[in-house]
Order: sequence, then C-alpha cells, then structure tokens
Amino acid sequence: MVADLREPLALDAVESAPLRGLAYQLEQGLGTIDKQAATAQLAALAPAERERLSALGVRIGQRTVYAAPLLMPRRLAARAALCRALIGAEAADALPSVEQLVSARSPRLRDRTYSLLVGFVALPSWLLRCDVLERLLACAPAEVLDEARLMLGMSQEQTEAIVRELPRKRRRRRKRA
Repeated sequence: MVADLREPLALDAVESAPLRGLAYQLEQGLGTIDKQAATAQLAALAPAERERLSALGVRIGQRTVYAAPLLMPRRLAARAALCRALIGAEAADALPSVEQLVSARSPRLRDRTYSLLVGFVALPSWLLRCDVLERLLACAPAEVLDEARLMLGMSQEQTEAIVRELPRKRRRRRKRA
C-alpha cells in the first residue's frame, strides 16, 4: 500500500541530496509536509529539480508542500486506512472522511495526524485540506471569501469563520530613510 502511494513521486537514488531529502519527507508524510519543515531542501533545489517536482505533481505552496496525485480518491482512501491503522480504532472516529475538504477540528488528535491522513492542515477550529488551503492563500484578499464559499459550499457564517482562521501573510516592514 505504501509503495503504491509512493509510486507517483518516482524519484530514484541518483537524484541530488536536497531532492532525496524532500522525497523522503513527502514519503514519511504520505504526500504532505509543512513547508517550514522542508525549508533547507527547498532552498537547495536547482531550477530543473523544481521543474521535475512540478511535473510529478508536487506543489510548493505558502504553507505546505504536497503531492497532488496523492489527493486522488483511491490514494486518499489508502492514506486514510494507513492513518486509521496508525492511530487505532478508538481515535479513528475523530478523523474527517476522505471526501471532505473541510471539517471541524477534534482536539483528540495531533496536528501531524491530520497531515498524514489526507493532507489536512489544522487551523484553530477547523481542518482544511492542503490543496484547498493553498488555493485560498493564493487568492486576493477581496476574493478569498467568495472563493471559499464556492469551494466549500458552507454557510456564510461558517465560511467567514474559516477565512478568519487562515494564516496571514507576513509582511516585511520597510525601513524608513
């Protein structure tokens, strides 16, 4: 099952050390990792290696790095099965279903468990699948609420609550002369 999940990443042993390191992290995270955890590997990638990752469906977002092919239904189901085996039956009912893009967050599970399951990123009260989070983070501020409502199909109130919890971009202050 793990070999099948890993198959879309198809990075062989002759690759550079940064690319092998990133592939290893993606394998350990079942296709999703926090971008901050991969900072060193990402900084050391050559442009051709970034292109290769892109061709394999690896997306480097603002908050996550994820393998888009591992977000397909068959692979999501495999990821969920592996996660359920990892955490045990008692906690399995706290996991969101693989069909969901957003779910209320359960305090019973660690953030890493959500990431392993199907690439969910834990916000304070909600879970968003990594591809949805990255798409919303890429929106202009004036468009994010409408985009979230279209993608998630939730009530206005719920959508606003999710948008309020989105990570904010860090702005660098300019030094005044």
